[in-house]
Amino acid sequence: MLAAILETTPHLRAHLVDLEPTASEARTTFAGRGLADRVEVRGGSFFDPLPAKADAYLLVDILHNWDDENARRILTRCAEAAGRSARILAIEAVSGIHASTEMDLVMLVHFGGRERRVEEFRALASSAGLVLASAAPLTSQRGLLEFRVA
Repeated sequence: MLAAILETTPHLRAHLVDLEPTASEARTTFAGRGLADRVEVRGGSFFDPLPAKADAYLLVDILHNWDDENARRILTRCAEAAGRSARILAIEAVSGIHASTEMDLVMLVHFGGRERRVEEFRALASSAGLVLASAAPLTSQRGLLEFRVA
């Protein structure tokens, strides 16, 4: 997804943080698409400190993998790294809109996570020092949640 964003936005620079096996594969992908000079890739975890003062932080299908405590830790790391004007964007299935009961059960059994309703994302954000600025449909299966530092 980040490669597609970079290809359509030539002035943009990015920093990708993912576990090392995925980061290694991403380096190869970015190089193959001629984007290596515009993206820094780092092996790591979103539980570690994140690159500071970015304009935006993008999480794609991350929060639903985690229980509330760990999802809060992830959002808190984003809030710590973000400046006052940064946005934290999360692409997620939103329960009651995009998510099904079946998927909620899958997330719970396999990962200990769950699909959340907009109100639950709002409460989770608040506990991480963020506000949920907007929630909008993105596709038939995902919504875009925009958080800002409180």
